[in-house]
Amino acid sequence: MDKTIKVLSANNFTWQVKSKTGKALTTSLVLDEVDISGKTEKDVNILSLDVPRIGNNKVSYTMPKGSSCYVSHATYSIPHLFFEEDDISSYKSVKEWYDAETKFLPTSRKLIGKKVVQVGDNNQYEATYLELAKSNPNDGKHAIDEYPAIVEYKGKLYDARYILKEEYKDNTDTSKGKVYCDNYNQTGAEYLVNLAKKYAKK
Repeated sequence: MDKTIKVLSANNFTWQVKSKTGKALTTSLVLDEVDISGKTEKDVNILSLDVPRIGNNKVSYTMPKGSSCYVSHATYSIPHLFFEEDDISSYKSVKEWYDAETKFLPTSRKLIGKKVVQVGDNNQYEATYLELAKSNPNDGKHAIDEYPAIVEYKGKLYDARYILKEEYKDNTDTSKGKVYCDNYNQTGAEYLVNLAKKYAKK
């Protein structure tokens, strides 16, 4: 498969993976900016930052003026299955996988049903995924609806994730739910690094 990537700006880029048959998966990723200036340890219930945790020390902080963090906003052009070659499943059959996966589903993701799809350049591989109720983007981290899946590939079963053709946007509004920061601008990053160094010495 051919892969190309195009950087549009510092926080907006897209990449494309094309199969031998010409079908292309285009992924666009935007990092939405969130102002975290003045946020403190008292905001822990609405904002998740990479604040150091050093033993039992209580970490106090106030993010400096001009601090920002970024959360993900992704768009996928077609449904796709994702797995690595070392993701060989411990399950011996699709039924065993299904029974185990449905037993431990989170309460927030109600099971709708089981779906079988054909994947691969020529649709030569069969994959099964659990169709779940959509996650609420205001519930917390990563609103991407990844569905547990299993695929038979070259005679072996692999654990995988199935992602629909959709747009996924993480929450950026603390009044609607917790915001989980993944990346930071220079002001925010430098402050957090210095904070980690400070508490590491205690």
